Amino acid sequence: MSDIKIEIAEAFVKPSDKPVLGDRRMVRYLPAGLPGTKGMMLPCIWLSPYEVYDSDLKEMVKIGILLLEKGPPKPEIIAVRIPSRAIEKFPTGPIEW
Repeated sequence: MSDIKIEIAEAFVKPSDKPVLGDRRMVRYLPAGLPGTKGMMLPCIWLSPYEVYDSDLKEMVKIGILLLEKGPPKPEIIAVRIPSRAIEKFPTGPIEW
């Protein structure tokens, strides 16, 4: 019976909530979309659970917060719009949390 409870609990835990290699979490790496960053992928530390229609892209998108630098003195972040259909195509990897 306890094995079933563990499996159910793990199904509701997001990959980013589980520690990986100590203080690391698995996150999706997304394109920055900034000038001079062609091909550069940055860790997405937050991804909107909701989709919104983007009139520029003419499709449904999610908003992601990407980590440019950890700091000090404080982290530098940017917000990006990512087409919802494309998010799963980007790789995941560990980041120190």
